[in-house]
Amino acid sequence: MLDQNFSAKNFMNVYAQENRMGRIPKETMGEDFKEVVGKIKDTNSDLQALKSKKKAEKTDEVKKKIDELKQELKDLKETKQKVLFEEMQGLSTQVNSHAFRFKFEKVWIGDKMGFKINSKDHAQLFAMKQLQTNLQKTFKVKQANRHLIMTNIKLLLKTKRPFYIIRTDVSSFFESIPQEQLKHIVMDNTLLSYKSKVFVNAILKEYEAEKVKLADDESGGMKVGCGVPRGIGISSLLSEIYMRDLDSSIKKRPEVIFYVRYVDDIFMLLADLPQGKDIEDYYSNLVEKFNEKGLKLKPTTDDKCSLFSCFEHKDKSFEVSYLGYKLTITTKVSKSILKSAEVTYSMSDNKKERITMRIDNAFKHFDATNKYDIHQARKDLVDSLKLITGNVRLHKSKSGIKTGLYYNSDLLNDTKDLEELNTYLYSKKVNLHKNLFHTEDGKKAYLTALYSRIGKFDFVTAWNTRKMYDLKDKRLKEIMKWLNDEKKEDKTTL
Repeated sequence: MLDQNFSAKNFMNVYAQENRMGRIPKETMGEDFKEVVGKIKDTNSDLQALKSKKKAEKTDEVKKKIDELKQELKDLKETKQKVLFEEMQGLSTQVNSHAFRFKFEKVWIGDKMGFKINSKDHAQLFAMKQLQTNLQKTFKVKQANRHLIMTNIKLLLKTKRPFYIIRTDVSSFFESIPQEQLKHIVMDNTLLSYKSKVFVNAILKEYEAEKVKLADDESGGMKVGCGVPRGIGISSLLSEIYMRDLDSSIKKRPEVIFYVRYVDDIFMLLADLPQGKDIEDYYSNLVEKFNEKGLKLKPTTDDKCSLFSCFEHKDKSFEVSYLGYKLTITTKVSKSILKSAEVTYSMSDNKKERITMRIDNAFKHFDATNKYDIHQARKDLVDSLKLITGNVRLHKSKSGIKTGLYYNSDLLNDTKDLEELNTYLYSKKVNLHKNLFHTEDGKKAYLTALYSRIGKFDFVTAWNTRKMYDLKDKRLKEIMKWLNDEKKEDKTTL
């Protein structure tokens, strides 16, 4: 049976998982833990220094000291686990007390109001992570994988059979889910622990209380009794739980080749349409099904809604954007038979705009800081362009996750967008503070060298070669602050 307790034992598992991802900085841990970690670091450093000595220098005394340090390191690691368990016991006591409450902090996520918990408050963090685990295991839900979705779409569109596409979006998805219906689904699950159910109810109650505090212009019209708190750890899971039955019923339709929903973004590939119905009729029926769940799909006039029929769009190109890609589809049809379908994968307009925004912000940062320290400003600009045009490996992720230009856009088969980004980058000009150089010649020489360095960055070459740069996680966070340059928190990837 699944152990769903908010116990020290389970919190040890949470710590191991989160620490592997680099999400628990040492400085947020207790003093006893930090002290033993410091001793381990010092002891390991002393041990490595002795082990690196040449063979002739490793006297019996040195070898004895090496053995002593190895034993000391082993003892310290055991002490670390004991101290960690004691800290987890303290967190478990807090979480299981009647006084424990989840506390929300307001944040902007894109252009929407969202919430977060204070990750430095480990009682909040560990309770939320354990609750997520309990919901995942008992409901067997998980969010779809963006890369796998687009890979499947690319394979399925290599077809010679007639097809129809529906790409749409659920309006204000997180804010619209009816809470009473959601609660019934959660409470009716006999596998989910009572404590987990109490916490789900408490989070929804806290969400309602936070709505009351918000001014109308901040709330974005969030309705009473509707929604899950955007940004909070379990909200994505709760939305998946709520949508599970509807998603399943649509997938089972005989005409559906492929249906996927990535949060609120929907993509459908149909092999046929019901007798006497066209694509607009089919979409109207889909709208009704979502309405029955208290949700609204975008109208056909909205930019995020696209309806495609290979017969209606024969011999002319049709564009549809999904998950960062723009798909340009050209079909050839003769006598109601699909002869061919060509699909070009380029960047979506939103993704290109996000990259150009980051280029702008990189140069704005240089312009604003070069008067204080021109050497640091140049380094910041160069490192920013490394991140924008290339790829990085996330050091704190022990699975060696790679992210960046290629790994976020690896399905491209048209580099025209990358060439346009090159043109945009090379058109950017820097503004040097007037008192930096004593002579005009000195200023010109500096600018020539700087533009030459900027000119070495190339989106097309970096994408083709999967160019990797080594940027430490702390540096990545620094760079992202000025690249996003938003007061509102952004949910976009690197």
